[in-house]
Amino acid sequence: MKRIWILSAFCFLLATPIALAQDMIRLLDGPLLRGEVIQESPKAVKMIDTMGKVHVVQRDKIKRLRIGRGLKKKTLEKLASVKDKSEASLWAIVAWCAEQKALKRDSQRLARRVLVMNPEHAEARKLLGHVKALGTWYANQEEAFKAVETKMTEAGYVFASGGWIRTERAADLAANPAAWLLIDDFKWRPLADVMRERGFEKYLEAWYPRDQKHLIPEAKALSKAMEAEFHIGQVGSSRVLTVETREDAIEIATSLDKVRKWFGKTFEVKKHGDRRDLETNPMNRAIVLSDKEQLVAFGDKFKEKYQFTDSQLKYERALNQALWSPLSHAHAMSDVLWKNQLPSQLGGNLLKWYFVKQEGLELPPWMWVASAHLGEIEATGVARVPYIAPSNYGQVETKENRGTRSLTDARDRVKEQNGASLRGLMGKPFNALTPEDDVAGMVYFTFLLEKYKPQLLKFLTARPCGNLFVRFKKFFSKPMEEFDHEFKEWL
Repeated sequence: MKRIWILSAFCFLLATPIALAQDMIRLLDGPLLRGEVIQESPKAVKMIDTMGKVHVVQRDKIKRLRIGRGLKKKTLEKLASVKDKSEASLWAIVAWCAEQKALKRDSQRLARRVLVMNPEHAEARKLLGHVKALGTWYANQEEAFKAVETKMTEAGYVFASGGWIRTERAADLAANPAAWLLIDDFKWRPLADVMRERGFEKYLEAWYPRDQKHLIPEAKALSKAMEAEFHIGQVGSSRVLTVETREDAIEIATSLDKVRKWFGKTFEVKKHGDRRDLETNPMNRAIVLSDKEQLVAFGDKFKEKYQFTDSQLKYERALNQALWSPLSHAHAMSDVLWKNQLPSQLGGNLLKWYFVKQEGLELPPWMWVASAHLGEIEATGVARVPYIAPSNYGQVETKENRGTRSLTDARDRVKEQNGASLRGLMGKPFNALTPEDDVAGMVYFTFLLEKYKPQLLKFLTARPCGNLFVRFKKFFSKPMEEFDHEFKEWL
């Protein structure tokens, strides 16, 4: 059977009009070849074998040629739609096929084509089940083992726990497997040696990659000052030091990075807030302490550096919560909500930095709380932090059990109460906000973001113009009572 094929190497790999796989060539004298025939002529047949190697076989050497079932219609259509004839674009189609049960075999066939472009494509090799041993790729673990068994045994190695290891080190592997790393599913090597070769540095039993090694001196300095061991992690511009583990530091840094990215996207910071460095500030550094005692010690040592006021220190120590300033935030883990408190505080502070300040006019307190809750939801999925704090609100601490609260839960609660008033929210200072305002403000702010986002962004970022009510009227151009009516319908 003859076919017309595109001559370009990239084109015949990506856009073969009739692509067949698991074809077979039985030679008159030689091995049986299996794979995918990619080109035929009266004199020769070209095939990609199961290992991704290209063979050109002369017709007079072939005893029998069998053509198997080709790629499915969906795969062919996907290939035809690709304009970028590259390894990356072909691998994207392989990955797409691999995600669909009906196209699993097609993903394997196309993975072999990827190997024609790049024989060392590790992901394609993995998808095909190939194993690398002594620099050579084999079809599977069994073939790799048979190919190197004699050579490895003669070299003083023994096979243990799925890989080869020097005979004299086998007992070490059995006693402490975590200290060893299996390379290419083949050979055991000391983990420390491999990590150092890859540019990692070890600190407090954790490995830091090359691009984060510069963080270690900062962790050491805080450890020395506090006489305790601190781990450090950074994701984006969010840096966290904690007395727990490096994994915990990275977890919290990831939460803070989610909040910062959410805020930048939601409030179009690059367009509306380019004069503010919100990609790094505020709160680009957070410290997580063990308990109230350590929190007190931290406040005493770093009062001047982080500009803690006496009133902050007194209040925060009393409630066993946080110490904060524009560039740092410290929190004790003895507060059960500390993992929610950190992203929540960042959510509020980002909006505070985003708002254009003028003399005698600050960001409306209810909007700060709303942004705090929305940031908390973005990072953790729920809002749990109650913003009823004597230092800000001038109220007696409320022991209300908030539990977990999603945005949907909050919306349902506001709908039941049916009492949210934009004018009432806008006119309240921190010391007058109630738990009901907490919930209503979060939902009302979501409504404004959804229905009046351009006006809201101008309200937050435009030049100073009178008090909050004058400013609101300028950019929203209708009475607040009309917003209340629309809000109730939106609910």
